[in-house]
Amino acid sequence: MSNYMKFYVGGVSALEKLFLYFKSNGLNIYGPKKDRNSIIYGELNDFSQLCLSPEGISSKTPQSIKNIVHPSSQLFLKTKSDYSSYAVYDNESGDKVLFGIRPCDLNSLYILDKMLSEDPYYSHRRETIKGIVVQECTIPGKYCFCSKVGTGPNTESGFDISYAFIGEYLVVFKSGSKLGESVLSKLFLREANEEEVKLYNEKIKNAKDTIEKNFPLDVKNIEGALEKSINDAELWKEISKDCIGCSNCNMVCPTCTCTEFIDDIRMNGNAERKRIWVGCLSPVYGQIAGMHFRKEQYMRYRHFVLHKFLFSKKEIGTKICVGCGRCIAFCPLRLDLRKTLNSVVSIYGKK
Repeated sequence: MSNYMKFYVGGVSALEKLFLYFKSNGLNIYGPKKDRNSIIYGELNDFSQLCLSPEGISSKTPQSIKNIVHPSSQLFLKTKSDYSSYAVYDNESGDKVLFGIRPCDLNSLYILDKMLSEDPYYSHRRETIKGIVVQECTIPGKYCFCSKVGTGPNTESGFDISYAFIGEYLVVFKSGSKLGESVLSKLFLREANEEEVKLYNEKIKNAKDTIEKNFPLDVKNIEGALEKSINDAELWKEISKDCIGCSNCNMVCPTCTCTEFIDDIRMNGNAERKRIWVGCLSPVYGQIAGMHFRKEQYMRYRHFVLHKFLFSKKEIGTKICVGCGRCIAFCPLRLDLRKTLNSVVSIYGKK
């Protein structure tokens, strides 16, 4: 827990003042943005654009923080006709604040930090983020299971300011850093009283209880069961029988980072190289000249699941599933990762 953790209370107007404070200091604000009947992640020019629903929104938007710091298409190299080349850093310049992001996406950001630590293009965008304001979820979304993997619905570290709705117009603010404490002190908020803190804690507990009811599996020790299941081809074929390899889950996952290169060669001898997202569920993923590393669809689905919960733990020391539920919400065949984990644990959890 942050050493700066303090509770304050205000209304939606205080939240708007917080937004305007960052705006007035020349910072660009990015976060979940209402766009007609959907939600996208992008620059917020006005407070009214911010999605303020107390409910988890990950099942309502295929986008996430990844779209801001690791975009789906990125030009990164240009070559001239004389064969000289130079790196291209995009125009996402200017310092920014992430505002209203959910706890699951906050955790995905720090997973991306670990996975892409040596990527200069990611670092270029990441370094422009100067502040993080998190909206905690007091009502879990339909497919959310963040509390099961330790990423929500509240947050205790890694942010500057967080807020949560404990009433229709009543907001609890928390400071999570020296910057956050300094900014909140400028809003003239009052400190939360004992009853308000109690109500906040009850809201968070109720959200966790709802998630537990929807997904009672203990995933803390899932790695052992997954490792034992690797060679059970029949199990994975049955689990993934409805998978069509569309890669939707990869595209919406906030921690999938795989890319492939595309070269655009011009008639004048110049060329551009860009990278685009590619998904491990795609039938062409793992295909090389003369062979295919994962030629059957169940192999690709198995790899997706194992990478989230097992391989990543070995590689970077943490699971890389944040429990946002996007892979469930945006799967056209409604493959449910929670059911997959239940199936594996029911067979290999006690072996």
